[in-house]
Amino acid sequence: MDKLEQRKYPIGKFEYGKTYTINDTRKNIKIIARLPKVLKKLLKKAHRSDLDTPYREGGWTVRQVIHHLSDSHVNAYIRMKMAVTEHHPTIKPYDEQAWAELETGKIAPVRDSVRLLKVLHKKWLDFMESLSDADLKKGYVHPAMQRTVLLPEAIALYAWHSQHHLAHIRLVISPKAEDKKVPLVVKLEKVTPPVEKAPETTVPETKPTAVEPKPTTTARKPKTGASATSTAKAAVEKAPRRPKSTAPAAKAPKLTREEAIEKARAALDQKATKEETPQPNTTVTSAKARAAKAAKKPADADTPKLTRSEALAKARAAKAAKKPADAPTDADAPKLTRSEALAKARAAKAAKKVQDTPE
Repeated sequence: MDKLEQRKYPIGKFEYGKTYTINDTRKNIKIIARLPKVLKKLLKKAHRSDLDTPYREGGWTVRQVIHHLSDSHVNAYIRMKMAVTEHHPTIKPYDEQAWAELETGKIAPVRDSVRLLKVLHKKWLDFMESLSDADLKKGYVHPAMQRTVLLPEAIALYAWHSQHHLAHIRLVISPKAEDKKVPLVVKLEKVTPPVEKAPETTVPETKPTAVEPKPTTTARKPKTGASATSTAKAAVEKAPRRPKSTAPAAKAPKLTREEAIEKARAALDQKATKEETPQPNTTVTSAKARAAKAAKKPADADTPKLTRSEALAKARAAKAAKKPADAPTDADAPKLTRSEALAKARAAKAAKKVQDTPE
């Protein structure tokens, strides 16, 4: 098989006339059912330009292949239903190349065909799983081949058809997907050098800390002779002198039993004399405070307290004393009736109005 033929049939040609067991048919049904999911996953890796790229010289573009899948599988679904519901029906073939060259095959968005395949394959799967043993012995007549195609062979044909065109799409998209991984490798190579240099910068910092403890450990080793004496003198001279204030206080002399008893008795006598000392009397102090407060009060504070009636009478007398002598008292004035009071008020109002009128 030459290179052009290999790109035309990447998984090989379909072989007609084979027999299929029930297990073979079940496997082929699963392959047909998975097509929409595999196609959608494969298209996620594609560029927009990949859709209009042919998978081989003189072949269909990826866009045309996807639209062909939806057209072909719609016809297959109808053919199989006809085979089950009619007696050896003769199918109507269609011109695949002419359908692919239509504008709907060359420039239409692929998303509609992908959605159609998803819904179609769900219904197609339900139909194929419901087939009985008697149904699998039925088929349809293909006029181009002049033979009857039984349903197990038809299911195997469209399982091959699904893988056949998926392989065509991979010829365009898979190399591009592999090329996309190259920049990621370059980025990782740029990031890794700083990680490798990091240990080199930390080594100089750890060296001094590793060298510093060595003199202290060697100084602890016992030495003999003149070298030991000189080392001891040097250690004494370098040692910091303790300040005088931090010297420990001298311990008090320990008392005998008789001295301790005598000291305790003296403390008790001192406490007893302190308790016998007379404390200032709080009652006397409070009495003196009251006497001082009473001395500050005015002289009239000693006057007897008046009753309520006496206080009112005294207030009236003080008020009457403030009035002029010729002022008539309320008690002497005759009490006016309501009509007289109204007439008096109107007269006062009229007199005020005449007074305010300009001459």
